[in-house]
Amino acid sequence: MAKCGVSARDRDALVDMLKAVFLLGEDSPEAASLLGVSATDLATALKERTVTVRRETTIVQRTPEEARAARDALAKELYSRVFAWVVALTNEATSVETWEASCGLLDIFGFERFEANSLEQLLINYANERLLREFNAQVFEAATREYAAEGVPVGDLTFQDNAPLLKTLEHPRDGVFALLNSECVRRDGKDENLLKQLLKKHERAPFVGARRGPLPGVFVPRVSVRSTSAERADALSVFGVSHFAADVSYRINAFVEKNRDRLPNEICALAATSDAPFVASLFADIDDEAPQTSQQKRSQRYVAASFAESLGKLTQLLDATRQSFVRCVKPNERMAAAAFDGVVVLEQLRCMGMLELIEARARGYAGRMDHAAFASRYGLLLEDKVSDVRRYSTKTTKKLAAEFLALLQRHVPGVEAVAVGKTKVFLKRPAVDALETARETRMKADVLLALGEAVAARDIEALELTLRIADELRLSDTPEAARARQEVKVEGRY
Repeated sequence: MAKCGVSARDRDALVDMLKAVFLLGEDSPEAASLLGVSATDLATALKERTVTVRRETTIVQRTPEEARAARDALAKELYSRVFAWVVALTNEATSVETWEASCGLLDIFGFERFEANSLEQLLINYANERLLREFNAQVFEAATREYAAEGVPVGDLTFQDNAPLLKTLEHPRDGVFALLNSECVRRDGKDENLLKQLLKKHERAPFVGARRGPLPGVFVPRVSVRSTSAERADALSVFGVSHFAADVSYRINAFVEKNRDRLPNEICALAATSDAPFVASLFADIDDEAPQTSQQKRSQRYVAASFAESLGKLTQLLDATRQSFVRCVKPNERMAAAAFDGVVVLEQLRCMGMLELIEARARGYAGRMDHAAFASRYGLLLEDKVSDVRRYSTKTTKKLAAEFLALLQRHVPGVEAVAVGKTKVFLKRPAVDALETARETRMKADVLLALGEAVAARDIEALELTLRIADELRLSDTPEAARARQEVKVEGRY
């Protein structure tokens, strides 16, 4: 951090803040010292809150549970502000006045489904839905635009669109997050009221049977007839969402409080007046003398709304870039080396939409290459059948590409379902397989012939080169290759 221009004092202060985060969880008085406030004032701020009604202020004692929540909120806020400080500092240290291009790396959330799921899991899975939409736009919609631009038939390239589910979650008036935000604005906002509003606006019946893709709305999970009374009562505080990957049940408990995630004013004011300059600077934006108006409360950005806004900015940034995707898959759940669990891997591929992509690719065009590359790759299949076959790879016109394709279809069986576009040739999987098989067969025949000629000419240099090619084509065990090694006595090198 010294190379980023951070002074020794600020580096020490940063370490102290991380220590304070841990010590707050242990109710250690040392935390107050690190924060630059008195232990008594910190304890009072955590245990008491002030309520002002018509200019009359009353001190209300927090319950032990509320005091712990206030303590945890302080720890999270402190860590969040320190993290933001580090990010801002890093951005400033690595910024340049002008730049031509940049390369970014985005590590996205993984889909989460636990025995008990709450607001955190809903936000993570929402991010997955948004980024899946981005992936679909890049892969499927971009392919559709390319087909249209090239003038080739699109065919069946449908995919499971999660736009209706995203509308359920993020509609500005009636979406799940908007309803959650509205409940947080209410002074008496409760989780129970939120669940009622969610079901009133979006409830649908649970889906029965095999389901493919996301579904809009929310549902009340079915309860088994064998469930206990406690389990049936618990089910009344749960709502389900049909995500792309799977159905997930979310417990409504603490949704409102988690979304507020507010740091009590008393703690904010105390941190802003800290004797530690670093702490005071982190909370310098706190204005204890300006309580929120009703309008400010209505426009306040709570956790879910802020998360959605941040995610929206991220997707806008992604839309302005050229994207490449790397999909990471765990081979097993035991984190063991050299252990491949096919069921685990297949489930991950399904959840991330890769199986649907493969199916769509199979329905669409599995291969595509420009006219010259197409003629260059498969021209050897026509070398002994068509004179001047190289002209098809040196001149690139749609007419010549169509003519070259017709010649291939005449001499190579199975080359069907191929479309010639304005600049590219598009091939479905059977055509790709037929051409690649024919090409490999022809190359192997040519190499075996070249081996025989090299042996007859006793040309060691040509033989070594041809044997290397034979190895690449998996011909090293053929009688021709064995005879070639024996004839020129190079067995120890191959």
